[in-house]
Amino acid sequence: MTDNTKEILPGWTLKVDEFSAGAYRITLTDQDGRKAEIVDDFNDLTLDKCTDYAFEIEKQTKRAWNK
Repeated sequence: MTDNTKEILPGWTLKVDEFSAGAYRITLTDQDGRKAEIVDDFNDLTLDKCTDYAFEIEKQTKRAWNK
């Protein structure tokens, strides 16, 4: 099991957890505890999709980042 955590977007923390061979849980969590999460293989496309989900959450909370 791999467990990496780092800040990838302002105010958001990225956590990547390989829970099975080739199966990853990619989670972005903001300072208020909201999450954007995908379970898939870990590649740039999957990370971009999870980042897009985080932008959607920001738009809904009126803290848009001009995306």
